Amino acid sequence: MDGDVIVNDAQASEQDSARRGGLLYAILAIIILILMTSLGFCTDTTNLAELSAPTINTPDDEIPSGLVIFSGEGEPGSDVEVMLNGRSADTVTVYRDGEWIYSTNLEAGEYDVTVTGPDADGEMNLSSESVTFNVVQSYLAPKLNLPDAAQDANGFVLNGTGTPGSTVEIFNSGISLGTAVVGDDGTWSFDADLSTYRNRFMIRGFDPDGNSIGASPSVELLVDSAAAPLAINTPDIGEFELSDSGLSLSSVTFTGSGEPDSVVDLFVQGEIIGSPMVDGDGNWSFPFTLEGPAGDYSVRGLMFNNEDRDVLLDTEL
Repeated sequence: MDGDVIVNDAQASEQDSARRGGLLYAILAIIILILMTSLGFCTDTTNLAELSAPTINTPDDEIPSGLVIFSGEGEPGSDVEVMLNGRSADTVTVYRDGEWIYSTNLEAGEYDVTVTGPDADGEMNLSSESVTFNVVQSYLAPKLNLPDAAQDANGFVLNGTGTPGSTVEIFNSGISLGTAVVGDDGTWSFDADLSTYRNRFMIRGFDPDGNSIGASPSVELLVDSAAAPLAINTPDIGEFELSDSGLSLSSVTFTGSGEPDSVVDLFVQGEIIGSPMVDGDGNWSFPFTLEGPAGDYSVRGLMFNNEDRDVLLDTEL
């Protein structure tokens, strides 16, 4: 009997040790599982049968054309397929926090979007509800292309870029020349009737509803042959007489040619001396008493449009 008791006690001790060891291993396994899960090394597969369909955040009713960003939620680590108007647009992976993001460029129009995710068998059978939205055309301020060099006024064409369907109004020195519609390729052109030498262009854009969408900065362009050339003839200088101040006096008549009905500002030594009109035959003259010491004098003329005094030509003798 005593021997049997000793054997039973040993067995009990072994069983107790086994229980303690099993418990220790179980605790260690739980700790390892928790660590692996928190570090993302393991995916909980206990609820695969309860996977839910991905969702999509409802976008605004109207979205400007261009880059559009979609987002939603899904099972972390899974792939979701984005469908636009019934066609697959792309497949993206759901981030660890359960969010997915997809971006693409869209033109104006009506769209519906759904996202599809995997079921418990890994098949893409779980779909979100369809979301419908409109993409409206966004309009940008038009741009004006200008060459660096002076242009010939005959057959001169202004051109630039803008949003297709918008309207561009062209101004020269604050005066509207007309409008042009931006084509489907995003370009516009306008046949300009230029009558001045120095032009200051600016364009303003409008959407189809007539709302202003911006303007370009004012730019300057010189145009050749926009007017008859300004000429100053070498004047005949009469006899010099000595004035009371000790300077020489001489009567000088400046003559020349230019654009009919324009105005010529005459400068001697950088100071304006008068503004004769060009007659209908394209000629002008201006008598002047020159006072100063003997020597060389600079003469400059600026020809202006008589209405708004835009500079037509600038010449020097």
